[in-house]
Amino acid sequence: MRPILCLLGAFSLSLFMNSSLLAQSTENSLQLVPGTRVSLIPPPKMEQSPSFSGFQADSGQVSIMVTAIPASFEQLKVGFTEDALSSRGMELIDKQSLEGKEREALIMQIRQSQLGVTYLKYLLILEAEEETVLINGIYPEEDSAQWGMAIQEAVLSAQYDPEKNLDLLADSEFIVEHFEPQLQVTRNLARMLMFTPEGKIDPEAENQTLYMVGPSMHQALVLDQPGTTRKRLEELNFNDIQIEEENEVEVGGIPGYEIIAHGVEPDGSPRNLYLMMLYPETGGYYVMVGITNQNPEEYVPYFRKVSTSFRLKDQ
Repeated sequence: MRPILCLLGAFSLSLFMNSSLLAQSTENSLQLVPGTRVSLIPPPKMEQSPSFSGFQADSGQVSIMVTAIPASFEQLKVGFTEDALSSRGMELIDKQSLEGKEREALIMQIRQSQLGVTYLKYLLILEAEEETVLINGIYPEEDSAQWGMAIQEAVLSAQYDPEKNLDLLADSEFIVEHFEPQLQVTRNLARMLMFTPEGKIDPEAENQTLYMVGPSMHQALVLDQPGTTRKRLEELNFNDIQIEEENEVEVGGIPGYEIIAHGVEPDGSPRNLYLMMLYPETGGYYVMVGITNQNPEEYVPYFRKVSTSFRLKDQ
């Protein structure tokens, strides 16, 4: 299932507490990051983010994001070499390895410029059970005196609890229905719910169906909804995408746009694609993505049925 890592972005330390690199933490100060098995001590001025699993301040210019990627530590770390980062416009400043009794970890400092602002990233990549956890602290370089040490200490205070049971649906801010029996909830990645046929990632499975739903990371008002939806379709990283149908929609009282298309994997495998994006009047958006190698006459109506069941829990 090649698209998963592309779709999600390129994006218990207590086991390592003997290392001088790690900040000391106290049980009472730790805050659980919703939807994850990670707890950490956020800086005093940071609050839980409404848009991703983590904390933010200064209207999102400063953030600590926690993401669990369904890939092994060895698979993921090859994307964080100096050359790999450089190819994505990022400069590696420093990189250190930590080896604990049961887990490996990398601590990295990265510089990246976006929209005229240079950011520093303090990134922890942690080996975990059947996943790899990324804890990414980001702040403008010009604000290093205010945020640099605070972000580093917060990231290094992180603790991972492999025994924590996650209620993935309960941790989300929205509800979708009718996904069973074809799909099972599989992951909550940065508040993006992922569904697969067996409730797990299996690249060898005959049925390569994936459905994801979640919020945007920003709350800016989107004026060109059809254009934004088409651009998001292009960002799914398929070749030869052909749009078959486009529709204006309204789901849960929120206007949006729907696209049905097909595309081709880099290895030549065809995929049927479904994309719906809802645009609240308060800004930002919610995105629903369905990808399958199965019969589109069965799965496209199914993706639409699940997507049109979407509603916010506070409604």
